[in-house]
Amino acid sequence: MKNAHLWAAVALSVCLGFADPAFAVTQQEADAMLAAQNWNGAENAYEELLRDDASNAGNWFSLGQARFRLGDLSGGRRAYLRALENNHPTPGRVRVQLARLLMTMGRRDDALREIQQLVGTAVSHRTLLSTPEFAPLANAPEFIAVVASQTPCATPQYRQFDFWLGEWDIIVAPSTALSGFNNSITAQQDGCVVMEQYTAGAFTGMSINFYDSARQVWHQTWMSNQGGMLYLEGGINADGAMEMSDRGLPGATPGTINRTVWTPLQEGGLRQHWEVSSDNGVTWNTVFDGRYVRRAPR
Repeated sequence: MKNAHLWAAVALSVCLGFADPAFAVTQQEADAMLAAQNWNGAENAYEELLRDDASNAGNWFSLGQARFRLGDLSGGRRAYLRALENNHPTPGRVRVQLARLLMTMGRRDDALREIQQLVGTAVSHRTLLSTPEFAPLANAPEFIAVVASQTPCATPQYRQFDFWLGEWDIIVAPSTALSGFNNSITAQQDGCVVMEQYTAGAFTGMSINFYDSARQVWHQTWMSNQGGMLYLEGGINADGAMEMSDRGLPGATPGTINRTVWTPLQEGGLRQHWEVSSDNGVTWNTVFDGRYVRRAPR
């Protein structure tokens, strides 16, 4: 009740055009009003704070939020623009709210211009796709382009290993110790990770595969229920196959190299060939050689 009386006093002092020091609003009180969705109180409080410091970008943004909720779209727009003019630390956040407001005003083209300014900011594709006001823009080429730019792991390099995705039965060459097993390869984490989960009788295992854009290499961390593990790196070779090895990687056994090649086959499916060299790559022995066949629906 005490806070309610204080907020009422603040609002009254603002409306009368003076600010009694005894009732001067604090930043904490203004922020509390906004958090409590007391939009009228928040609007008055931020207006008072901005009279003392008109360069506070955060308060301009909060004032824009309060005005937007109150239906003062023109006033909200002005406040958001002042937040940007005063170098708000997260301009992408401001532009999203400004674009929402512009869509509410029916200013579609202006909203799209603000959305196009989001390229390279921390605003995610999820935010763009889940904002109700942006639903009418779903088929707009400009909007689609921004969503693509803000979607992580969307460049062609991240899709190089997609030929491995699927549910597979595996035919193993007679020369290897393992016999027929299956493998489930799925895209995880919004397409940033390729995850393998395999079963071969009592043997099970998994691997996590991802593209390291900073180093421009693919990485695999492989492990099994027998305690085996591999750390491999590589990329697409001259034949269009994914080739990874542990040559020169930390933790590799000196003189020993593991190399795995995944090759798409013209007739469909792919071949996975794992070899090991114990003489630093002079000669190679096959550990696993399997042909992947897509599992029939069950």
